[in-house]
Amino acid sequence: GSFMVCKISAELSVGFDFGPQGSITEDCYFALKAWSQGFTFNWIDGEMMEMSPLNICEFIKQRKRWFQGNYLIAIETDIPLYYRLPLICMLLTWLMLPIQILCILVSLIYCPTLTLNCGRFINGLTGFVDAVVVHQVIIGAVKSFSYHTSNPFKIILLTVASVLLVPLNAVCLSASALLGLFGSKGDFYLVKKKTVVHVQCWVV
Repeated sequence: GSFMVCKISAELSVGFDFGPQGSITEDCYFALKAWSQGFTFNWIDGEMMEMSPLNICEFIKQRKRWFQGNYLIAIETDIPLYYRLPLICMLLTWLMLPIQILCILVSLIYCPTLTLNCGRFINGLTGFVDAVVVHQVIIGAVKSFSYHTSNPFKIILLTVASVLLVPLNAVCLSASALLGLFGSKGDFYLVKKKTVVHVQCWVV
């Protein structure tokens, strides 16, 4: 990742030359490889600022690249299955989003006053997907917003706004999952961003 920090002992032990399978999302590959070797992880109490993708199209292309890179890692046998299972579950959850959106659209078109009942298994699965997405959005929002320069009310407001934007985010992630699943897995798309990056960091 852009602001990943690791001990030199971990870098020397794990390395970063992973070949084609680990070159698209090398941070994920490094993390799973390091985890499999007994290294642990934690958050750094700091603030990092980086520009987001320029528009929704770039956002989708960025997520498509992430999906493709994570897919290649999920099927990489060089990493033990035990350490790939969380990534596999994440990808399956990601792939469920298009199906869930389709179910919602069918429900709204053909029976807008009724709840679409797809059976306990599908309903439970889509409920799990909902919970995972909202959980990740909240965690991402809380970890992304600055506690040093923003007041608590602003952080709460931005977190709520992030949750309210989940439907739009789900549509974008669905598009990226389908493009990533059926597109070429070896491409590395360089996302268009603004060139100015401001970085601040407080280490406690």
